[in-house]
Amino acid sequence: MSTVTLQGELSIGYAAQQREQLLAAWPTSESDCTLDLSAIEACDSSGVQLLIAAQKSAAQRGGQCVISAASDAVRQALQSYGMTSLLDGASQERAS
Repeated sequence: MSTVTLQGELSIGYAAQQREQLLAAWPTSESDCTLDLSAIEACDSSGVQLLIAAQKSAAQRGGQCVISAASDAVRQALQSYGMTSLLDGASQERAS
């Protein structure tokens, strides 16, 4: 299982860059992926869409993509968009 750590922003200005980083760090030979989002400083609807796409991609590969850690910004964005179910695999500890 690949662990991918994303930093900075999951926002419209950075979504394409973050997507490329995620794809580069997640080999196509692996169906499962763990995301460490504890260092994400801002997250908007583009970031939420990226997280949904990652989970769909994993499901198409027969695996899963889980969030192992999420910053407050990620948690707040997911809550705002009614997508807290994406945190089901996440550690419930707050990111420091």
